[in-house]
Order: sequence, then structure tokens, then C-alpha cells
Amino acid sequence: RRQIALNGDIRIRRYAELNRQDDEQYRLQANTRFEISSNTIIAGNLAWADMTATRGTFENGFQIGDPLRMKQLNGNLSIQQRFNRLTVIANATGSRFRYSDIHLDDGTAIDQSFRNGHRIGGSVMAKYEVGPRLSIVSRITGNKFSYSDPDPLTNRDAKAYSITGGISYELTELLEAEIDAGI
Repeated sequence: RRQIALNGDIRIRRYAELNRQDDEQYRLQANTRFEISSNTIIAGNLAWADMTATRGTFENGFQIGDPLRMKQLNGNLSIQQRFNRLTVIANATGSRFRYSDIHLDDGTAIDQSFRNGHRIGGSVMAKYEVGPRLSIVSRITGNKFSYSDPDPLTNRDAKAYSITGGISYELTELLEAEIDAGI
């Protein structure tokens, strides 16, 4: 009825010839889940990471200089309430990310603060059981992305919303198939 899990991960990569690709990645995560009653569950997650963005990806196009480092803090809180055949799940999420400047071989620093920002979001899902394995599902989701870049010409702040509906079928106790459509 009450679970707490703590996880940690350290990854150290060293390359024989391309030592500019060497990096370290650190992650810590805490998860908790409380069953208040057979109909009410509260779950939470808090995670921290200090990692390197892989070179040659959309996130890090730099081929020279120090690795691009990112520190990220994520949180998630979820509440599930069951009312007979209807289950409602509300979820709130937040993320904060900070990038370190890149120093080229000649010592030049390239400011990466334009990448810094945060994301907040939430969702509400309603699931109504119409049969022993078949349910009708509806979901509303919203996210807001905010970046620290003060230049209004490159403002990348964004909002995202979606509304979907569909059906869910329980294939086994551990596997469920869902088909949704929405906007």
C-alpha cells in the first residue's frame, strides 16, 4: 500500500581516440506511491540529472570544445480516484533545465543560457469501464514551455494543449491496448 523507491545511476564513458567525447552522467530519482484506500492512489516522482548532450544531435551541434552539460530537475505528482466504473487520474509535472557554457580549445566561451528554461504541465484522464476489459477513455493535456532567452526575436516560449478520446482494451493484467483520436 505504501512504496518508496530510490534509484541512482552513474555512467562514465571514455574513448580511446576521441577523448573529446568523454563524459560523465549522473542521475538520482525518488518515486513514491501511497494507496490511501482501494479507490484512491497518490504517486509522486522527483528526479535530478547532470548529463552531457550527445554531440551531433539536435541538442548539441558542437563538434569542438568542451561537452555541452545540462542539469535537469523533474517532478511529477499524480492522483487517481475510482468511482465504481469511472476512474479519474489527474497529473501535474514540472521540469527545470540549465546548460553550462561551452569553452572552445582556444579558451573562448560560448554562452548557452538561451537553452535554460522550465516546463510545467498537467493532464486529466477519465476512463469509464463499459465491459470487463473494454473502457472509453478521454484525456486533456496542457504544457507550457518557458525559456530564459531575453531576446524577443528568438523567443521559443510555447504552449501545447491536446484533447483526445478513444477506447482501451485490457489484453492481460499487465498489457493494455489503447486507440485515441483528438486534436
